[in-house]
Amino acid sequence: MVKPGARVPTSLDVARRAGVSRALVSGVLNDTMSTMRVSPATRQRVLDAAAELGYTPNPVARALRRQRSNVIGFLPRTSRQTPYEHPVPFLLGIHIAREAMKRGYHILEASAAPPSERQSGDVARFLRERRVDGVILDSPQTAIEVAQLVESGFPVIQLIRPQPGPPTTTIVVDPAPGTDAAIAQLVARGHERIAFIGAGGDHPVDRDRLACFHAALARHDIAPDDRLVCLTPDYDIERGRAQTGALLALAQRPTAIFAAGDNLALGVLQALYEAGIRVPDAMSVVSYDDIFAGQLIPPLSSVSQPLEAVASRAIEALITQVEQPDGQFTPRHIALPTGFTARGSVRQVPAERRPT
Repeated sequence: MVKPGARVPTSLDVARRAGVSRALVSGVLNDTMSTMRVSPATRQRVLDAAAELGYTPNPVARALRRQRSNVIGFLPRTSRQTPYEHPVPFLLGIHIAREAMKRGYHILEASAAPPSERQSGDVARFLRERRVDGVILDSPQTAIEVAQLVESGFPVIQLIRPQPGPPTTTIVVDPAPGTDAAIAQLVARGHERIAFIGAGGDHPVDRDRLACFHAALARHDIAPDDRLVCLTPDYDIERGRAQTGALLALAQRPTAIFAAGDNLALGVLQALYEAGIRVPDAMSVVSYDDIFAGQLIPPLSSVSQPLEAVASRAIEALITQVEQPDGQFTPRHIALPTGFTARGSVRQVPAERRPT
């Protein structure tokens, strides 16, 4: 018998006590031994170990395991409109579908409507009716929509921009490694007046990108300059274009611009082209995302988000949770590192613009 407050025993505990595999424990206790041979003595050892530990299979979890649909619900981020406007969610959705199919699962995309336009519980009800095995959310906007899914009994994985609070596994991207490499490339070319264009707001993802930018500058003994930091409400082309115009109006212009998103970088290039400023001859530019940065003119040096790895880890984590024999899991926080690709958008600072 399990004492109040004690850790609930699992099938793994029973397997260790009996000296057998977890699969054999599941077969004995769930009466699914048709494809497995086990001696009476071994069977009794498993039953005795389960009794000693006070372990009882979860009937609800067992029923769900036997009725898996091999379908995963996917809720894309609500800002997704077109591939070129929001390339990260577009590409992430493709990777998730491919990774699911590799493992014999299919994706059912639910609703991209903003939470304010959804009826409470509608998405959870929709997914329950279609008997999905679990749910992946790309950058959910509120903790309430995540909590509704968790409370409905779904295994849930949050990606990229997770909401704190609900007990789910989260998979995010660490901006530090790629940002460090980007700033190192600029500093090696003599740049010290490096501008930052990125999203403001309270979300940790946005704060982390700016914090990593400042930390990278500090590692090269470059003091921060608030005049060179431009924060916008979103990562879109027009905002990148407008903020670049503001930077060009400064008495002391930057010699390089770090745009915290490919779309922002595209706006930067448009503004520089209109101003007759050539990249990289008169201005160096680095982007973040590296989705289409290599296809621009000139190809941009860029911090890369490992979206394929995010999708792979998400599918792996969800399937592991779905297939837990005892229905128990421990939420995990997984941070995957960014990379960096140097291209032709960074050049030595012109002699006339070097600090004296």
